[in-house]
Amino acid sequence: MIKKITVISIFLILIFNGCTWTPKSVLPKYFQVIYISPMENLTMEPEIEDILYRKTKTEFEMDGRLIVTDHVAKANGILFCTITEYKKTPISYSDKGEIDGNFLQIKVHLKLRDIKTGKWLHDKELTSSIKYYLISEPVETELEAQKRIISNLANKIVSKVIEGW
Repeated sequence: MIKKITVISIFLILIFNGCTWTPKSVLPKYFQVIYISPMENLTMEPEIEDILYRKTKTEFEMDGRLIVTDHVAKANGILFCTITEYKKTPISYSDKGEIDGNFLQIKVHLKLRDIKTGKWLHDKELTSSIKYYLISEPVETELEAQKRIISNLANKIVSKVIEGW
């Protein structure tokens, strides 16, 4: 009984003391400022590169571990992102034969260049995919699904750049 109370007490102390885990950066210590190059779009989906650019910039700013600059000369590294695929595939149909659900997938090729060394720190393709429904609950438009998948991709980009995964 005393053992159980001790374990619970230790657990509660850890929780209430704000014990948290912060992932370590895989970037060199001097790498503190990043320039995000305008994103390239190789798909037929209009303006998606601008939406992803703005969301990625916001995610870096919210994360706070790197400073985002609009001037290459002030940066330690340059992030390049190319949207290589935007794919929407029907996955379900209503009784009337109308498309009810879609599978949406976006692929982004990410490259991060260290300005100091000239080396590529990352060269990776990231993929994000979601399902959304037009008729069945929960109903979501393609634009709403786009916002959700872009948010997911921007988060993945920040994680990949800073944490390496």
